[in-house]
Amino acid sequence: MKHYLAIATSLLALGAVAVGCGGTEALSAEEYFNKLEAIANETQEKESNAQPSEEDSASLTPDQVKEQGSEFLDSSATINEDALQKVEDLDPPDDLQEAHDRLVAAESDMATRFRDFADEVRDIPPEGVEDFFNSQVFVESTFADFDAACSALQDLADGKNIDVDLNCEPEG
Repeated sequence: MKHYLAIATSLLALGAVAVGCGGTEALSAEEYFNKLEAIANETQEKESNAQPSEEDSASLTPDQVKEQGSEFLDSSATINEDALQKVEDLDPPDDLQEAHDRLVAAESDMATRFRDFADEVRDIPPEGVEDFFNSQVFVESTFADFDAACSALQDLADGKNIDVDLNCEPEG
């Protein structure tokens, strides 16, 4: 479960990449990407702080694992919702608007999924929680749209020779 939490943290950090302050004028491409990178880093930090350590998880009872998983999903949903709001507030340059909108839609979908997972896990018996995370939550399909949207933005930044790392790939 720890491995999958690290993947989720990385992906949620991508949502944080999109976090920033919006204004009434469109940002330059460099300003936009720098804000996305800052958001991604902030979100990744929040997720890392919300994620239980391996030592903390090792000696938990099934009931405690369920509680910990529920708390993690609630935190992840909230972090995604906050990142989504910050991303929506950004005003990208016209040539980045379509990719930005795709990221917003993917972040919105992921925030909804994590909120739904947080609700679903409450009905899972304690001994089934780890399997729920491994078979439902931390699977490629949960993050595929977001990964694709983030990677598209990373490619656009690279194409403009803007040196940012949007953390689009989950950590090992």
